[in-house]
Amino acid sequence: MQKHRSPREARRAEARAPLSGGCADGAFPRANKAPAQWAAISYTNASFPDDVSEFAVAFDAAVFANAKARAARILTATAPDQLKPEGWITGGRECRFCPFTTACGIVRHAVPTRPSAAPPDPQFIAETVGLARAAKAARREVENATAVQRDIEHQIRERLRSRDLRHVAGNGVTITWSPVKGRPSFDMQGIREAAAAAGIDLAQYETVGEPTDRLVIHVVEQSGSAA
Repeated sequence: MQKHRSPREARRAEARAPLSGGCADGAFPRANKAPAQWAAISYTNASFPDDVSEFAVAFDAAVFANAKARAARILTATAPDQLKPEGWITGGRECRFCPFTTACGIVRHAVPTRPSAAPPDPQFIAETVGLARAAKAARREVENATAVQRDIEHQIRERLRSRDLRHVAGNGVTITWSPVKGRPSFDMQGIREAAAAAGIDLAQYETVGEPTDRLVIHVVEQSGSAA
């Protein structure tokens, strides 16, 4: 087990959220009813129970206010479209553990099937165009940051290669460089043709995934160039 030098950010937020006067209402009752100002995060090595790391986390009013407002939105929502798809927004990793992905997907992928009878008003257009430009700017920032990240990772690889190293550790950082086998791929067109020649209908083995949507943003700059 790798030694924790600091608590994970998700655990830190979870520890901060219940720290408030509201905890005295029953979740963490105390005799003096005073709001808690500190919480403790403890990590125990499952292989060596005596190997314990503990961290003190101070109350953060802003974190608690955000958590309280988020909880209120969730508990008072009466329809899926009243809540943001937070897991999807953050990359989809949390969606693997969410029991509401089907309902969430239905709402997110609900593209209008009939054109609106009334054209959008100028205010709506201006606001939507502003969001589109912000989205394109954010994508450019991601692409630039990704290029910087990949350049730094290339430098790390080159340094390891120059010393014939695959592993470096120090100051709380561990770097491991290892080869990864290629994944097998199949010639689907060839398989279909071979199956057809053998009289096998592959349609009975086909499955259809969940429907999705595509959002295309095309921005034409003032100079006439497109982004």
